[in-house]
Amino acid sequence: MKQVRRKKSIAYIGILAALGMILSYLEIPVPLMPPFMKLDISEVPSVIGLMAFGLPSSILISAVKNLIHLTISESLGIGEICNFLVALSYLLGWHLMSLTGYRRFSYVCAAVSMTATAVILNIAVLLPLYETAFHISEEQILALTRAGGLPVSNIYDYILFVIVPFNILKGAVIGITSSLLWKHGSSGFAGRS
Repeated sequence: MKQVRRKKSIAYIGILAALGMILSYLEIPVPLMPPFMKLDISEVPSVIGLMAFGLPSSILISAVKNLIHLTISESLGIGEICNFLVALSYLLGWHLMSLTGYRRFSYVCAAVSMTATAVILNIAVLLPLYETAFHISEEQILALTRAGGLPVSNIYDYILFVIVPFNILKGAVIGITSSLLWKHGSSGFAGRS
């Protein structure tokens, strides 16, 4: 019986990873954001996996999704690595808060954790790597952002007016979507572990 449940869990994890990959193609432009900042909900399956199977499985779902996406990457893997790290911070934030018994605040903690990680990664890793790999200057990034309608004059304005609100929005959308799907579909995971 335990063997059957384990195989079932592996199948669910594979399906959730594939669903995450499919959702990564459904990108929505966000008003006032630069054209390269698009919203997707590809981490929703990872959050569902977190609720159904626990933290290790949810990390695996996100890792598999990003590894598959790496095969068609236009970012030389930079975007996928950063996406995985930001997703990891979201999942860890949610998991740690849920352990305290305040599960309702798990999504808030997850969004804050994701946003903080995105800020650090953009300043320390992402922007310098993109500038080097794609020969794009800081001024070009700022010009694209200003063209979207945001008054940014330096990279810290970019972080404050683009990275922070975008990740808070993304965290909220992932949280709301995951919560609604779990509320109406968790019975499908009966006997999962």
